[in-house]
Amino acid sequence: MTTTTTGAQRLPAHDPLRRSTERYFTVLQRNPSAYVRFPASSQQLPSILVSRTTPLGTVIGQVQATAPAPHLIDYYLTEFRQVAIDWSCGPRSCDYEAVRWLDVDRKSGQLRMTRRPYLLDYMEEEGEAREWRVEITAIWNGFTASQMVIIRFDDGNEFAGIDGSVGERERNFERFFEFD
Repeated sequence: MTTTTTGAQRLPAHDPLRRSTERYFTVLQRNPSAYVRFPASSQQLPSILVSRTTPLGTVIGQVQATAPAPHLIDYYLTEFRQVAIDWSCGPRSCDYEAVRWLDVDRKSGQLRMTRRPYLLDYMEEEGEAREWRVEITAIWNGFTASQMVIIRFDDGNEFAGIDGSVGERERNFERFFEFD
């Protein structure tokens, strides 16, 4: 049996405490350009309404940027913030970094739920806002463009529409859920 010394302890080589974690990340340098851009929308940010009962793995919307070669655009989530009402200091809105429960497909720009949003049930009980602001960055040939998207959860109705901004068109997705 092989052992190694870590501090004052001697751990066997196969000990689960010796496990390490590898994290892969991409460093994006902001380089705004007219070559890559998201379609201009009205003064309002694009928003997506999601049902609380939406199953994991569901595509809830899609973003699409334009570039001279659109099939070469890569999409990344660059900011993920939760917006809530802070009653401790009076009725004011605050936002903070949140646990990511959404992922963007790097090539297509589809937004997919990967886990249940943290504290969603608690926020509903407290009557707080259920809103997340997600910044998506598109990269083409070293040039970047970013777009902020607002994601809101409905009040738990059985039937919920999902309103996603897709490219230069607005699309309405209708999801129906069956309950036993």
